[in-house]
Amino acid sequence: MAKSDVLRNSNLEMNDDRTGDEDEETCAVNLCKEFVWIQSTRAQKTFQSALTCLRECCIRLHLGHKCDSRLGVPLSQPLSERQFLIGKHGGDNLKATVTLLGDNVIQAEVVIKHAKTAGGVFRAVAQPDIQWKLQQLQDLGNHISRATVALCDLERHMKDLGANGQFGLESGELILCSARSIKEEITAARSAILLPRKRYVHHTRWYHDKVHLKVYLFQWLNASCHT
Repeated sequence: MAKSDVLRNSNLEMNDDRTGDEDEETCAVNLCKEFVWIQSTRAQKTFQSALTCLRECCIRLHLGHKCDSRLGVPLSQPLSERQFLIGKHGGDNLKATVTLLGDNVIQAEVVIKHAKTAGGVFRAVAQPDIQWKLQQLQDLGNHISRATVALCDLERHMKDLGANGQFGLESGELILCSARSIKEEITAARSAILLPRKRYVHHTRWYHDKVHLKVYLFQWLNASCHT
């Protein structure tokens, strides 16, 4: 091979290397721009949607005194609710009525059909001097309250980053870390309400017909998965 051909091939290889480096740099710049766009638009919309859902949960659970004040949740007092429970297999041999006030059981009544009792029915009423607490509801409120504080802090931090034009790879890592912590709190809240430790709590309609938290938590989880 002639010397001129060798030089020509070397120049072509050098040009290819430079072109490859330029393509990698362009790709890195484009990825960084896309990352900034996701933080400034998609992430903020997702977090705002999550705050709306959490605010509704706080209103339904009367958490105005616990959640972040920046949500503007009004202070309110729960009203007593009577929940009627029946046996697992139906029928009227066993009936119970539980009166709830927020996360407190203020009265419980059990009626059992029994042939050896007077009138064939045994009735017992419990009205404790110190109201019984439902730990599942307390855990639910605590997890949601912590999530609201963390999410409000994150939203304020993102507004500051956007105003100063500081979105980048480093800010993205911080946002993802905060989002994971918030998601863990919401997942724990969802588990507390949908996977109760006590079977008698699982059968109360209050969880399914009154609160509807499952809908709001799924909205947040689905939104997080699409960002």
